[in-house]
Amino acid sequence: MKQKFYIGTYTEPIRLGDGSEIKGEGMGIYQGMIDAETEGLDLKDYTTVGNPTCVCLIP
Repeated sequence: MKQKFYIGTYTEPIRLGDGSEIKGEGMGIYQGMIDAETEGLDLKDYTTVGNPTCVCLIP
């Protein structure tokens, strides 16, 4: 069985509480498919959004 999933990634630098910084190298929100039988993962597409922190889906 295949199932769709979404992952939000940082696109810009993130400053942490201790003052250090993590470089954001993502492209935004990725859509992919996971195959439960083969445990395969396939990224299908992405949408460029600046530092997405959450994704809301409406069925």
